[in-house]
Amino acid sequence: MTNNIVSPVNKDWIVFLDGEYLNFSNATFLANTQALNYGTGIFEGIRAYWDQDNNQLNLFRVHEHYERLIQSAKTLKIELPYTSQELTDITKNIIIKNGFKQDIYIRPLALKKSLMPGEKFGVKLSGVNSTLCINALPMGAYTKKTDFKCLISKWRRVSNAAIPSSAKITGTYVNSALAHEDAKENGFDDAIMLNEQGMCAEASTSNVFIVKDNCVITPSLSAGILNGITRQSVFDICKFRNIPCIESEIQQKDLYEADACFLTGTGLEISIVSQIDNVSYIQKEESIANVITKDYQEIIRGRIDKFSHWLNPVY
Repeated sequence: MTNNIVSPVNKDWIVFLDGEYLNFSNATFLANTQALNYGTGIFEGIRAYWDQDNNQLNLFRVHEHYERLIQSAKTLKIELPYTSQELTDITKNIIIKNGFKQDIYIRPLALKKSLMPGEKFGVKLSGVNSTLCINALPMGAYTKKTDFKCLISKWRRVSNAAIPSSAKITGTYVNSALAHEDAKENGFDDAIMLNEQGMCAEASTSNVFIVKDNCVITPSLSAGILNGITRQSVFDICKFRNIPCIESEIQQKDLYEADACFLTGTGLEISIVSQIDNVSYIQKEESIANVITKDYQEIIRGRIDKFSHWLNPVY
Protein backbone atom coordinates (compact mmCIF):
# COMPACT_ATOMS: atom_id res chain seq x y z
CA MET A 1 0.00 0.00 0.00
CA THR A 2 3.02 2.28 0.00
CA ASN A 3 3.49 4.93 -2.69
CA ASN A 4 6.69 5.18 -4.70
CA ILE A 5 6.39 8.88 -5.46
CA VAL A 6 5.20 11.98 -3.67
CA SER A 7 1.41 11.97 -3.66
CA PRO A 8 -0.51 15.11 -4.59
CA VAL A 9 -2.91 16.74 -2.17
CA ASN A 10 -5.97 15.15 -3.74
CA LYS A 11 -8.29 15.00 -0.74
CA ASP A 12 -9.53 17.45 1.87
CA TRP A 13 -7.60 15.80 4.70
CA ILE A 14 -8.33 16.42 8.37
CA VAL A 15 -5.76 18.70 10.02
CA PHE A 16 -5.23 20.17 13.48
CA LEU A 17 -5.43 23.94 13.93
CA ASP A 18 -5.37 25.66 17.32
CA GLY A 19 -7.10 22.93 19.26
CA GLU A 20 -9.55 21.85 16.54
CA TYR A 21 -9.64 19.09 13.95
CA LEU A 22 -10.97 20.45 10.67
CA ASN A 23 -10.70 20.02 6.93
CA PHE A 24 -7.51 21.21 5.23
CA SER A 25 -9.50 23.66 3.07
CA ASN A 26 -10.70 25.43 6.21
CA ALA A 27 -7.22 25.82 7.73
CA THR A 28 -6.55 29.29 6.37
CA PHE A 29 -4.46 32.27 7.43
CA LEU A 30 -5.12 35.98 6.85
CA ALA A 31 -2.89 38.08 4.62
CA ASN A 32 -1.69 40.09 7.62
CA THR A 33 -0.40 37.02 9.47
CA GLN A 34 2.96 38.08 10.90
CA ALA A 35 4.76 34.91 9.78
CA LEU A 36 3.59 35.32 6.19
CA ASN A 37 4.98 38.84 6.14
CA TYR A 38 8.20 38.32 8.08
CA GLY A 39 9.05 34.60 8.05
CA THR A 40 8.53 34.27 11.82
CA GLY A 41 7.39 30.67 11.91
CA ILE A 42 8.93 27.32 12.76
CA PHE A 43 8.23 23.85 11.43
CA GLU A 44 9.18 20.18 11.40
CA GLY A 45 8.98 17.38 8.88
CA ILE A 46 8.13 13.95 10.29
CA ARG A 47 7.80 10.64 8.49
CA ALA A 48 5.57 7.66 9.25
CA TYR A 49 6.11 4.34 7.48
CA TRP A 50 3.59 1.63 6.77
CA ASP A 51 4.52 -1.86 7.99
CA GLN A 52 2.59 -4.20 5.70
CA ASP A 53 3.58 -7.33 7.63
CA ASN A 54 2.17 -6.07 10.93
CA ASN A 55 -0.60 -3.86 9.51
CA GLN A 56 0.87 -0.92 11.40
CA LEU A 57 1.91 2.68 10.72
CA ASN A 58 5.03 3.75 12.63
CA LEU A 59 6.06 7.33 13.32
CA PHE A 60 9.83 7.67 12.96
CA ARG A 61 11.69 9.40 15.81
CA VAL A 62 8.63 11.53 16.45
CA HIS A 63 9.63 12.67 19.95
CA GLU A 64 13.01 13.96 18.74
CA HIS A 65 11.22 16.00 16.10
CA TYR A 66 8.74 17.48 18.54
CA GLU A 67 11.41 18.26 21.12
CA ARG A 68 13.20 20.23 18.42
CA LEU A 69 9.96 22.00 17.47
CA ILE A 70 9.52 23.03 21.09
CA GLN A 71 13.07 24.41 21.22
CA SER A 72 12.59 26.23 17.91
CA ALA A 73 9.42 27.79 19.31
CA LYS A 74 11.34 29.16 22.28
CA THR A 75 13.84 30.79 19.91
CA LEU A 76 11.08 32.80 18.22
CA LYS A 77 9.01 33.32 21.39
CA ILE A 78 6.18 31.27 19.90
CA GLU A 79 3.68 30.02 22.47
CA LEU A 80 3.46 26.25 22.12
CA PRO A 81 1.40 24.93 25.07
CA TYR A 82 1.99 21.25 24.37
CA THR A 83 4.49 18.63 25.46
CA SER A 84 6.20 16.32 23.01
CA GLN A 85 3.84 13.51 24.07
CA GLU A 86 0.76 15.70 23.58
CA LEU A 87 1.93 16.69 20.10
CA THR A 88 2.53 13.03 19.31
CA ASP A 89 -1.00 12.16 20.48
CA ILE A 90 -2.47 14.93 18.31
CA THR A 91 -0.52 13.60 15.34
CA LYS A 92 -1.85 10.09 15.92
CA ASN A 93 -5.39 11.48 16.09
CA ILE A 94 -4.89 13.20 12.72
CA ILE A 95 -3.65 9.95 11.20
CA ILE A 96 -6.52 7.90 12.61
CA LYS A 97 -9.14 10.45 11.50
CA ASN A 98 -7.72 10.32 7.96
CA GLY A 99 -7.36 6.55 8.00
CA PHE A 100 -3.83 6.64 6.61
CA LYS A 101 -2.42 3.16 5.97
CA GLN A 102 0.54 4.06 3.79
CA ASP A 103 3.76 6.06 4.04
CA ILE A 104 2.96 9.63 5.05
CA TYR A 105 4.65 12.95 5.80
CA ILE A 106 3.60 15.16 8.72
CA ARG A 107 4.16 18.91 8.77
CA PRO A 108 3.79 20.70 12.16
CA LEU A 109 3.85 24.47 11.63
CA ALA A 110 3.83 27.05 14.42
CA LEU A 111 3.54 30.72 13.47
CA LYS A 112 3.53 34.22 14.82
CA LYS A 113 -0.04 35.15 13.95
CA SER A 114 -1.29 38.64 14.78
CA LEU A 115 -0.46 41.66 16.90
CA MET A 116 -1.86 41.72 20.41
CA PRO A 117 -4.18 44.63 21.35
CA GLY A 118 -2.26 47.88 21.67
CA GLU A 119 0.78 46.64 19.75
CA LYS A 120 2.05 48.80 16.90
CA PHE A 121 2.63 47.43 13.39
CA GLY A 122 6.15 46.16 12.69
CA VAL A 123 8.65 43.33 12.68
CA LYS A 124 8.69 41.86 16.18
CA LEU A 125 8.44 38.68 18.22
CA SER A 126 7.01 40.02 21.46
CA GLY A 127 3.41 41.18 21.54
CA VAL A 128 2.36 38.76 18.81
CA ASN A 129 0.14 35.75 19.43
CA SER A 130 0.81 32.30 17.99
CA THR A 131 -0.91 29.56 16.04
CA LEU A 132 -0.20 25.85 15.54
CA CYS A 133 -1.22 23.75 12.55
CA ILE A 134 -0.37 20.09 11.97
CA ASN A 135 -1.22 18.38 8.70
CA ALA A 136 -0.27 15.15 6.99
CA LEU A 137 -0.43 13.69 3.51
CA PRO A 138 0.59 10.50 1.72
CA MET A 139 4.23 10.55 0.63
CA GLY A 140 6.49 7.90 -0.79
CA ALA A 141 9.95 8.53 -2.20
CA TYR A 142 10.84 12.22 -2.14
CA THR A 143 13.79 12.13 -4.53
CA LYS A 144 15.11 9.78 -7.16
CA LYS A 145 17.42 7.11 -5.78
CA THR A 146 19.94 6.98 -8.64
CA ASP A 147 21.91 9.50 -10.67
CA PHE A 148 21.44 12.23 -8.04
CA LYS A 149 23.59 15.21 -8.99
CA CYS A 150 24.56 18.19 -6.85
CA LEU A 151 25.95 21.63 -7.63
CA ILE A 152 28.19 23.65 -5.33
CA SER A 153 25.92 26.66 -5.03
CA LYS A 154 26.89 30.28 -5.55
CA TRP A 155 24.64 31.01 -2.54
CA ARG A 156 26.29 30.72 0.88
CA ARG A 157 24.55 29.13 3.86
CA VAL A 158 23.07 31.84 6.05
CA SER A 159 25.32 32.45 9.05
CA ASN A 160 24.44 31.03 12.44
CA ALA A 161 25.33 34.48 13.79
CA ALA A 162 22.49 35.91 11.70
CA ILE A 163 19.79 33.25 12.17
CA PRO A 164 20.27 30.32 14.58
CA SER A 165 20.81 27.13 12.59
CA SER A 166 19.55 24.93 15.43
CA ALA A 167 15.97 26.07 14.76
CA LYS A 168 13.87 25.25 11.71
CA ILE A 169 12.70 28.81 11.00
CA THR A 170 10.49 29.31 7.96
CA GLY A 171 12.16 32.53 6.85
CA THR A 172 15.58 30.88 6.75
CA TYR A 173 14.47 28.61 3.93
CA VAL A 174 14.49 31.34 1.30
CA ASN A 175 18.24 30.65 1.42
CA SER A 176 17.53 27.00 0.60
CA ALA A 177 15.05 27.89 -2.14
CA LEU A 178 17.57 30.15 -3.91
CA ALA A 179 20.24 27.46 -3.78
CA HIS A 180 17.87 24.73 -4.96
CA GLU A 181 16.60 26.78 -7.90
CA ASP A 182 20.18 27.64 -8.84
CA ALA A 183 20.92 23.91 -9.02
CA LYS A 184 17.79 23.01 -10.99
CA GLU A 185 18.36 25.77 -13.52
CA ASN A 186 21.84 24.36 -14.16
CA GLY A 187 20.65 20.78 -14.66
CA PHE A 188 21.35 19.43 -11.15
CA ASP A 189 19.03 17.86 -8.58
CA ASP A 190 20.15 19.77 -5.50
CA ALA A 191 22.69 22.27 -4.21
CA ILE A 192 25.42 22.00 -1.62
CA MET A 193 26.08 25.28 0.14
CA LEU A 194 29.32 26.48 1.68
CA ASN A 195 29.34 28.73 4.73
CA GLU A 196 30.88 32.18 4.96
CA GLN A 197 34.28 30.59 5.66
CA GLY A 198 34.05 28.61 2.42
CA MET A 199 33.57 25.27 4.18
CA CYS A 200 30.87 22.72 3.36
CA ALA A 201 27.69 23.39 5.32
CA GLU A 202 24.45 21.81 4.06
CA ALA A 203 22.49 20.91 0.98
CA SER A 204 19.28 22.87 0.41
CA THR A 205 17.22 20.81 2.88
CA SER A 206 19.59 18.12 4.09
CA ASN A 207 22.88 17.36 5.81
CA VAL A 208 26.00 16.37 3.88
CA PHE A 209 28.26 13.36 4.52
CA ILE A 210 31.31 12.19 2.64
CA VAL A 211 33.23 8.91 2.81
CA LYS A 212 37.00 9.00 2.62
CA ASP A 213 39.40 6.14 3.34
CA ASN A 214 36.58 4.09 4.94
CA CYS A 215 35.67 6.92 7.34
CA VAL A 216 32.35 8.77 7.30
CA ILE A 217 32.76 12.53 7.72
CA THR A 218 30.20 15.31 8.16
CA PRO A 219 30.50 19.01 9.06
CA SER A 220 30.25 19.84 12.75
CA LEU A 221 27.44 21.98 14.12
CA SER A 222 29.89 24.90 14.28
CA ALA A 223 29.70 25.04 10.47
CA GLY A 224 26.25 26.59 10.92
CA ILE A 225 24.13 23.54 10.13
CA LEU A 226 20.93 22.00 11.44
CA ASN A 227 21.52 18.95 13.61
CA GLY A 228 19.21 16.78 11.53
CA ILE A 229 17.40 13.82 13.04
CA THR A 230 18.49 11.64 10.12
CA ARG A 231 22.03 12.99 10.58
CA GLN A 232 21.93 11.76 14.16
CA SER A 233 20.61 8.40 12.95
CA VAL A 234 23.64 7.96 10.68
CA PHE A 235 25.99 8.31 13.67
CA ASP A 236 24.10 5.51 15.42
CA ILE A 237 24.06 3.29 12.33
CA CYS A 238 27.82 3.77 11.94
CA LYS A 239 28.34 2.82 15.58
CA PHE A 240 26.17 -0.26 15.03
CA ARG A 241 28.30 -1.24 12.03
CA ASN A 242 31.64 -0.26 13.61
CA ILE A 243 32.19 2.32 10.88
CA PRO A 244 34.29 5.34 11.91
CA CYS A 245 32.13 8.49 11.76
CA ILE A 246 33.46 11.92 12.69
CA GLU A 247 32.63 15.61 12.53
CA SER A 248 35.22 17.72 10.74
CA GLU A 249 35.63 20.70 8.47
CA ILE A 250 35.02 19.73 4.85
CA GLN A 251 36.56 21.92 2.19
CA GLN A 252 35.24 22.14 -1.35
CA LYS A 253 38.18 20.08 -2.60
CA ASP A 254 37.32 17.38 -0.05
CA LEU A 255 33.93 16.99 -1.70
CA TYR A 256 35.61 16.44 -5.06
CA GLU A 257 38.23 14.05 -3.67
CA ALA A 258 35.86 11.93 -1.56
CA ASP A 259 35.17 8.27 -2.27
CA ALA A 260 31.45 8.92 -1.86
CA CYS A 261 28.96 11.56 -0.79
CA PHE A 262 25.43 11.21 0.55
CA LEU A 263 22.73 13.53 1.86
CA THR A 264 20.45 12.93 4.83
CA GLY A 265 17.09 14.42 5.77
CA THR A 266 13.57 13.43 6.75
CA GLY A 267 12.17 14.18 3.32
CA LEU A 268 14.83 12.63 1.11
CA GLU A 269 15.88 10.06 3.75
CA ILE A 270 19.42 9.04 2.65
CA SER A 271 20.32 9.84 -0.94
CA ILE A 272 23.66 8.83 -2.42
CA VAL A 273 25.14 11.56 -4.62
CA SER A 274 26.38 10.40 -8.01
CA GLN A 275 28.02 13.68 -9.04
CA ILE A 276 29.12 17.05 -7.61
CA ASP A 277 29.73 19.69 -10.25
CA ASN A 278 31.64 17.74 -12.93
CA VAL A 279 33.08 15.12 -10.54
CA SER A 280 31.38 11.70 -10.55
CA TYR A 281 31.43 8.93 -7.95
CA ILE A 282 31.33 5.21 -8.66
CA GLN A 283 29.59 3.16 -5.96
CA LYS A 284 30.08 -0.55 -5.40
CA GLU A 285 27.27 -2.62 -3.93
CA GLU A 286 29.23 -3.21 -0.70
CA SER A 287 30.30 0.44 -0.28
CA ILE A 288 29.88 2.16 3.09
CA ALA A 289 27.33 4.60 1.68
CA ASN A 290 25.22 1.71 0.37
CA VAL A 291 25.47 -0.19 3.67
CA ILE A 292 24.24 2.85 5.63
CA THR A 293 21.44 3.53 3.15
CA LYS A 294 20.22 -0.06 3.22
CA ASP A 295 20.35 -0.20 7.01
CA TYR A 296 18.29 2.98 7.22
CA GLN A 297 15.61 1.51 4.96
CA GLU A 298 15.52 -1.64 7.06
CA ILE A 299 15.28 0.39 10.28
CA ILE A 300 12.34 2.54 9.17
CA ARG A 301 10.48 -0.65 8.21
CA GLY A 302 11.09 -2.14 11.66
CA ARG A 303 13.42 -4.90 10.51
CA ILE A 304 16.39 -4.19 12.82
CA ASP A 305 15.40 -4.79 16.43
CA LYS A 306 18.18 -2.65 17.91
CA PHE A 307 16.49 0.48 16.53
CA SER A 308 12.87 -0.46 17.20
CA HIS A 309 12.65 2.29 19.84
CA TRP A 310 12.82 4.84 17.01
CA LEU A 311 9.41 3.66 15.81
CA ASN A 312 6.20 4.81 17.48
CA PRO A 313 3.12 2.80 16.39
CA VAL A 314 -0.14 4.58 15.63
CA TYR A 315 -2.76 1.82 15.49
